[in-house]
Amino acid sequence: MAHFRPLQVAQFHPPRYAHFNPLWVAQYSRFLQQYFENEIKPHVPDAWIDFDKTRIGYEINFTKYFYEYKGLRPAAEIKAEIVDLEKDIAELLNDLLV
Repeated sequence: MAHFRPLQVAQFHPPRYAHFNPLWVAQYSRFLQQYFENEIKPHVPDAWIDFDKTRIGYEINFTKYFYEYKGLRPAAEIKAEIVDLEKDIAELLNDLLV
């Protein structure tokens, strides 16, 4: 099983309409390559970037890839827990008012 480091978000805010500026695109590519070498390569040595498919503003849906469904508890179990909590609350209120 793969072990993942806690998510670290690179703070990088492109200027408005930056994709029209060739100088900015070159700076972005250098930033992306540096981030990749520092944060990805140490953990996945055979990783690579296909710059022809790189998009600015792409979002990865972590829920889609990493979420593990946990089934719902049975209704009887939930009801029993609520009844126990109500009894505890009633006892606390009795102690408070008496």
